[in-house]
Amino acid sequence: MSISKIKKMVILAAIFVLINLFINYNGMSVFAATGTDANGFKWQSDEGTTCSIIGYSGSLTNIIIPSTIDGKMVTGIGNYAFFQNRSITSVVIPNSVISIGEHAFDNCSSLTNINIPNGVTRIGAGTFNQCKALLSIIIPGTVTSIGDYAFFECLKITNVTIPNGVTSIGESAFASCRLLQSVYMPDSVTSVGKYTFNDCFALSSIRLSNNLTTIVDQMFCRNWALTNITLPSGITSIGIKAFEECGLTKITIPNSVTNIGGRAFLMCQSLSNVTIPNNVKTIGFNAFAHCYAFTNIVIPNSVSSIGDYAFYTCKNLTEITIPKSVSSIGIYALSSCNSNLIITGFSSSYAQVYAQNNKITFQMIPTNEGSNNNSTQTPPAQNQGSNPPVQNQGSNPLAQNQGTKPIAQSQVTNPNTAKPESPKIEDSKLSETSISVSPTTINLKVGNKQALAVTVLPTDISNKIVTWSTSNESIAVVDNIGVITAKGIGITTITATVGTKSSTCVVIVANNLVSLNGNAKKISIAADQSVLNNAVNLSVSGVDYKKIGLNSKYIKKYSVVNCFDFKLEDTNGKEVEPTDYVMVTIPLSPSMLKNAGSYLMIYIDDSGTAHEIKSTIDGSNLNFTTDHFSRYAIVTKITDNPKQGDNDLKTIFISIAIILSAIIGVLIFLKQKGVLANKR
Repeated sequence: MSISKIKKMVILAAIFVLINLFINYNGMSVFAATGTDANGFKWQSDEGTTCSIIGYSGSLTNIIIPSTIDGKMVTGIGNYAFFQNRSITSVVIPNSVISIGEHAFDNCSSLTNINIPNGVTRIGAGTFNQCKALLSIIIPGTVTSIGDYAFFECLKITNVTIPNGVTSIGESAFASCRLLQSVYMPDSVTSVGKYTFNDCFALSSIRLSNNLTTIVDQMFCRNWALTNITLPSGITSIGIKAFEECGLTKITIPNSVTNIGGRAFLMCQSLSNVTIPNNVKTIGFNAFAHCYAFTNIVIPNSVSSIGDYAFYTCKNLTEITIPKSVSSIGIYALSSCNSNLIITGFSSSYAQVYAQNNKITFQMIPTNEGSNNNSTQTPPAQNQGSNPPVQNQGSNPLAQNQGTKPIAQSQVTNPNTAKPESPKIEDSKLSETSISVSPTTINLKVGNKQALAVTVLPTDISNKIVTWSTSNESIAVVDNIGVITAKGIGITTITATVGTKSSTCVVIVANNLVSLNGNAKKISIAADQSVLNNAVNLSVSGVDYKKIGLNSKYIKKYSVVNCFDFKLEDTNGKEVEPTDYVMVTIPLSPSMLKNAGSYLMIYIDDSGTAHEIKSTIDGSNLNFTTDHFSRYAIVTKITDNPKQGDNDLKTIFISIAIILSAIIGVLIFLKQKGVLANKR
């Protein structure tokens, strides 16, 4: 074989390897056929006998998807096939379809009717996200999973029956379905994602799967119409904000529950006394705060810790029984309750010392001879500094016994029991103290309120008294438990301090709201027009990142997610600026929400310089406040760490180098063996 022939073979082999690597890298088939039929349905076929709908360019609003196109059976609807098609009002899907892709009908805001054929096994992420006009949906019995945000913000759906066979329901699957009234969930469901029915204001009836083990975070948050619910007997935990701001009047917590999360029942103002089961070990922060209908609560022997603000402002709570097992009661756990509150407990218990330190009436339970007198730590007093005033102080008389048990008031001690001595905080513990507030940036409208969460570490220090201050009282004030009230337009800083350590939150107050609609092609104003200089034309357009004028040095610093160009014009077409701060709200798509925690907002000035501005994520929206309109971009910072795509590309080049090295090695071997010698 001649050298020239072998060289040609090597070159051809190398070309073949490169083509093969390119095809694999792009994850697609070279032989996929595509086309568009006469009605505007774009299709793709990978193997010739079936095809999927991947787009639609027609003008019809009532669509009937064909069962065959060009002799190929239509078996699927691809990802994003009808994404943001705001013209279609109804869709008929043929029974031949067995798969519907993610976000297939996402943001089809005019869609009122659609069928899901039997045979479809999965409703993917965002499939019907923000189909705000969709009147109803029938989920076929063949479906086994419902993805994240599948029916998020379907504002007109009133009833949902989940078929037997569905095993999982994704995060926010039915969240913000604000007219949803009833839900049936079969026992086949074993897992649900966070925020499942969050902000379903009208939900009043739901049957849960008996095979759920957790009520997840914010599962029923702000379900105002939900007055009663039966929880599965096997659940072990109730998540953070699970029933926050619900309309519950009663609830039975199963004996299997071991943990009640922070804010689990916060602001359930109509919820009457609950029975906390004897397996619960911890009651989280704010768990039952602002439950105004509470009058008498019994903490079971299994509980060891009651979190900060746990029963804060339970205005009608007059008696709480705390067992010896409790060794930690958080700050303000019983603050601002009824002025006649009585703590019932055992002599020398943590509860007794807590009551004495906070001047709450203590009612002693007679102790059996063989009872266990556990040693206690001294709880923090809540009557220091600028914090809420102690209870039962001033003109407030000591509560009188309403029953037959004698009262051992907090001012009276057992003569055989010495009062526990308050431990001193060692200097090393003081130096280790830290404080943090959350969130660190807040956008508010004038008159609105928001509470800050505060964490003080380590948890075992005896003095966790937090003081609050504001840098500008004309813009926002803060009370002694961290509730901020917006007073006037501008920016101020709220500071929380414990000892010598502090943490801050930036508060941005605006008096009007600019909201982008969907894909940012439309804009609405919730504001007094005079505030915006009597301007009549406020527009925003999505712009290409190459056209926003960002200086090249910033392109290396930021990865641009989305760009906007805001313009405000008066009646003469002249560009003007708002006269004060305007809050801008940008809706984020489900795919963007997954990375929302890393987003920054930047303003690009005329020189192309990027200026980072404060922004917050609220639900599915990004908020920021500004006093001028110009070019803005949602970005993420580029780090020095290589991206996954860079690693993939590096792997490809290494593979090519290895293959070519192998080919060269073969050539050298053949030459040494004389195979490449010219024939005589």
